[in-house]
Amino acid sequence: MKHQAWPVLLLALAATTALATNQAGRIRSKRARQTVSAARQNTYAFAPTVRYVWNPDAAALFPGGSSSTIAPADPTVAVGPACVLQAVNSEVRIFDKSGLMDFQQTAADFFAPVAQSTSLTSPKAYYDTTMARYVLLFLDTDVPSQVCNVVLAVSDDSDPHGTWFLYRIDAKTTSSATLAWMDYAGLGANDDGIAITGNRHAFSDGSPGGTAFIYFDKTPLQSGAPISVIAQVDTDRQNVQMGFNGDHGSPFIFGAAWTSETSLRLYGLRDPAGPLPTIFFVDRSVGTTPTAPATALSTNGRLIDTNGTAAMSASAFGSRMSVAYNTLANGRAAVRFFSFDTSNFSTASVPIVDVATVSSPSLDYFQPSIRYNSNGDLALMFTACSTSVTADVMVCGKTINEPVAFFSAPVVAASAVGSAYSQFDWGENFSIGVDGADGEGFWGTAMTVGADDLWTTAIENWYVSRTWPESPTDATWIRGTVQSGTTASLASEDGDYFVARAGLVLFAGEAPAQLSVVSVAPTGQVLSLELDVVAKANTPGLSQRTSLWNWTTNSWVTVGQSPVGTGNTLQSSSATGTLADYVDPATHGIRARIVWFQNGLVLLWPWLVSVDRVGWRIRTRQ
Repeated sequence: MKHQAWPVLLLALAATTALATNQAGRIRSKRARQTVSAARQNTYAFAPTVRYVWNPDAAALFPGGSSSTIAPADPTVAVGPACVLQAVNSEVRIFDKSGLMDFQQTAADFFAPVAQSTSLTSPKAYYDTTMARYVLLFLDTDVPSQVCNVVLAVSDDSDPHGTWFLYRIDAKTTSSATLAWMDYAGLGANDDGIAITGNRHAFSDGSPGGTAFIYFDKTPLQSGAPISVIAQVDTDRQNVQMGFNGDHGSPFIFGAAWTSETSLRLYGLRDPAGPLPTIFFVDRSVGTTPTAPATALSTNGRLIDTNGTAAMSASAFGSRMSVAYNTLANGRAAVRFFSFDTSNFSTASVPIVDVATVSSPSLDYFQPSIRYNSNGDLALMFTACSTSVTADVMVCGKTINEPVAFFSAPVVAASAVGSAYSQFDWGENFSIGVDGADGEGFWGTAMTVGADDLWTTAIENWYVSRTWPESPTDATWIRGTVQSGTTASLASEDGDYFVARAGLVLFAGEAPAQLSVVSVAPTGQVLSLELDVVAKANTPGLSQRTSLWNWTTNSWVTVGQSPVGTGNTLQSSSATGTLADYVDPATHGIRARIVWFQNGLVLLWPWLVSVDRVGWRIRTRQ
């Protein structure tokens, strides 16, 4: 496999002056650009092992594993249509969604064609739905040799078992004549580009020097073509974490850094793939947020590093960006999040639209990760510990329409087995991914403690809300004569039609073809209720009207009306108002009535209606 060595790029970057609280600015430093070509890596599956919670310190489970001496785990996860990719310090594994592991490799081996050291740490991964590709990076660092790279891998399709395109990006930066390396990687993306961040440390003495931003157009990654990379520096802040957009279309990649007990710095990288990409920032006053304790007391008198207030995570949805970090409440470490309106992000107007603190009087909560999905649901995952709880993995969440200052009660997703954690370091980041198959499910990976009292990780899957497809349990033509088909014909759009001939009209205004459909809704709070009908007629001049039964008023409510063609026509209708009224509280039954009637000149009588599919899409709060 060929790879190319690129010259060291010394970045002459001006220091960024801190702005006043709640003021906006942009990072005004000279952009340094490098062009990076890809190598190609073919990966092969190991013998399958059923293990979904795994411990890299157990040699029998990690043949040749080299990560047993590296703490913390820095676990990260990316979830596509069928596979779950997890990386830790310093290995890569692939599972199917049932938890069957079928690939394992050290990061050094995975990135061997491009890495310049064997010290690969600080992994970040996500599944990019716009490209249908997995993206994985590690920091490749050898400080004595003045080596610092981002090694980047992109799968060539939605299956991570095949070919990967590998890139090496020189991550050394220079500001005020100080050459620096990078750690504590951050990764974010929108539809157009990818942004990577990292804390800068001087090669000479390790002193901190702000944050390096590396960003580029992601389009070439899909074919392994060279990428043009831009690097800039904010010398004023460290511990910047970038985020992912839960929906599509935003020109920004958002991120954040904790500034003080009263302020956050919010970053927005606009048009990362455009001709003039710009990093804006806003120093936003957030009231008083007490600093988190540096340590939390666990079982057997052991201490766990909370990472203080540096453990940041960000995500965005529509015109909203949310940030999570550690704070102090009830005398213990707690998790706090803020949501901001980013409609006018490049100005100073970034109002707070939501804020909540998730805390406990008996547990320390810390190390939060936050993520939006395609519904606008917001999920949090973090650690809980106390003198009686070693290190539990907790999850909670909220839908985008739930009240401000609300989060669901935290739920234990995974618990420690060991009770005397001996490595102290924790985190430094956990990771939440969104399921690449449905855009709704959350998959998270976080640290806990194994039976050997060393760190282990768990991969968890949960929903805040979920859309359920429901087919009719019964369908009856209450007007018209059945020609062919049954209720089962409506389960899918497959050309198996439920067909009726128009019947006689007994009353003025009565539709000559009427289909009654009965289904059962899933349990849970109904957040949306939609009905899809795919049908056709053998003549023009007909319309189709859909009504839903309101169990509170005992009446039909029209939710959709449209012409029906002579070829398959999709009509999607949505209930409005109090959605629970459309669900029988005793049986969870839901009813629809679909009628067809003349609205113009018809060429045939009696005409035929052929229904290919009737299906509900019901989103419920879990």
